[in-house]
Amino acid sequence: MGLFGFFTTSVYPVAYELAVEITYPIGEGTSVGVMSAVTQIFGITFVYLYSYLLDTLGDKISNLTMCGMFAIAVLLVVFFTDYDLKRHKIDVEAKKAETVKIKDIQ
Repeated sequence: MGLFGFFTTSVYPVAYELAVEITYPIGEGTSVGVMSAVTQIFGITFVYLYSYLLDTLGDKISNLTMCGMFAIAVLLVVFFTDYDLKRHKIDVEAKKAETVKIKDIQ
């Protein structure tokens, strides 16, 4: 379980950056704040669900259930998220415009 926490913690900065990119016109603090709040809500829910499953069905079933839920979440993120990187597009367009201005000056 400690390794799971280690590896998921290293994914947080990437997930936060992706959330900010997808919700670009909205401020970074708002996007990250909402994402953190939702993460906490799901974390609390999963702790209670895991405790219930562990008490009623045992450790093997509860661990497999949580792994299955994690796999479903990964599949939803990978296949059903629209990765429209709005902030990146604006940055690329700004660089192109800057390049055109430099060429015009020369």
